[in-house]
Amino acid sequence: MSMGYIKKERLWVSAFLISICLVMALNVHNGWYTTEEELTAHPPPLGSPTYHIFGEPPTHTPEAYRVLVPTLGRLTMKILHVGDPTKVAAAFDFISGLLACYLFYRLAVDHLPETAAMARTRLHVIAVFLAFLQFPMAWIIRWQRPETLPSALFIAAVLFSLTRLNRSRLWIVVVLGMTVVQAFTRTDVPLIVGATVALLSLFPGMVDELGSRRLLFSLGSLIVLIDVSVQAYLKFIRFPNLHPWPSIRVMLLTENLHSFHDLSNVFIAVLPFLLVAGLLLVKRAKLGAIDKIVVLASVLYLGPYFALGIVGEVRLYVPFLFALCVVSAKFLPVVSDEYLGSH
Repeated sequence: MSMGYIKKERLWVSAFLISICLVMALNVHNGWYTTEEELTAHPPPLGSPTYHIFGEPPTHTPEAYRVLVPTLGRLTMKILHVGDPTKVAAAFDFISGLLACYLFYRLAVDHLPETAAMARTRLHVIAVFLAFLQFPMAWIIRWQRPETLPSALFIAAVLFSLTRLNRSRLWIVVVLGMTVVQAFTRTDVPLIVGATVALLSLFPGMVDELGSRRLLFSLGSLIVLIDVSVQAYLKFIRFPNLHPWPSIRVMLLTENLHSFHDLSNVFIAVLPFLLVAGLLLVKRAKLGAIDKIVVLASVLYLGPYFALGIVGEVRLYVPFLFALCVVSAKFLPVVSDEYLGSH
């Protein structure tokens, strides 16, 4: 397989991803515009949770801790003299979404040999990846927040960097730098990712293909340490006097487990990936190191998601759904062919 084929493949996939992300960005703009118009025309009762895109800094947690994207949004509006924050929000989501999707695509196919014999397999993997990508995209708009797609980009960048640790230790700088940025964007995601990398490195043969277990344990622990340190700074130094909205409980596990509507949203969102997981279990597919990190992190995140979040807001889980598209794309063509061929 020539380098010309790979360039054409990446160009074609990039064009397709641009089209997908343009549609998403248009819907993001329309969604924020409608929300802002509704809040202006019908202000919620005093004390109710509200969020204006790139408006004044929030006065309650946890919104106040997610400082990076709103700050960049206000700065961009000021520098470019843009009066409509919904346009800036759409642009941010387009850029971060496109970069995240491209890195996830590379994670899905880069393990395949670049030979003519693998061209058909690469095409199947890409087709499944692009198809599965539609599932998390569908959950971005409702209850949208500007930190959702940057969080997906963080996961994609960290996973992509881990696959290149054996080539250069400079990728460690990328991982740690992305962690600092993400910690000021949404602290729950790096906490889970870092803990997953450190945990898997404790067991021989789990992630050895990425590097030494000692290196991966140290890197995962550093991700957690940076994340916790930033959260402590925000909570005890930068915003020491802020509290959650009075009308919202911190622990929501009971409410989540008793809400059929919210549980049905989660079930529908993860159903395609559950079907793939079923096939993987039946065929006992052997997962690679990146796949193990994605699967375990996605499972571990369900704990804080159900305990501290509103499970009906699937956008909280969207960054991990994007990562699961990689696992689905890598294994569904092979496993389904074997399964259907044997029956």
